[in-house]
Amino acid sequence: MNDVCKETIADKLRQAIDSKGLKHQEVTDLFGLKSKYYVSMILSKKPEQWKKVSREAWERVRDWSNSGETIKTYSNKHNLDAKTENQSRGKSEIIIKPEGCENPESVTINLPGTNVSNVPNQKTTIIVDIIIRINGKEIHI
Repeated sequence: MNDVCKETIADKLRQAIDSKGLKHQEVTDLFGLKSKYYVSMILSKKPEQWKKVSREAWERVRDWSNSGETIKTYSNKHNLDAKTENQSRGKSEIIIKPEGCENPESVTINLPGTNVSNVPNQKTTIIVDIIIRINGKEIHI
């Protein structure tokens, strides 16, 4: 997406915010963006700020601006407020389940990146079943 397109989108967003009296946090929630600062960066007249906004955030705002609908109508119609950028990409989960164990330890990995939590602190060798879930699909190893 080029800077001329981004400027047009930013102008439409600015007009919509002003006409409806929306706050940046409200717009962030309606578009399901991960940061309210994205709204400020999009509205900025500085292209160097635009580069800090994720491609998906730009695409969401662009799709809205092309729709001709109000932000609230578009958000409700496309259920954007119920899914953030990260959720729309999908959640990946790895479950490490010791053989015969009913309650496995869970290791969650949020893509993109390597944010890992609940890693079991094991010092012994155990046999495990590994289940990898990506976007609701399972892979058993």
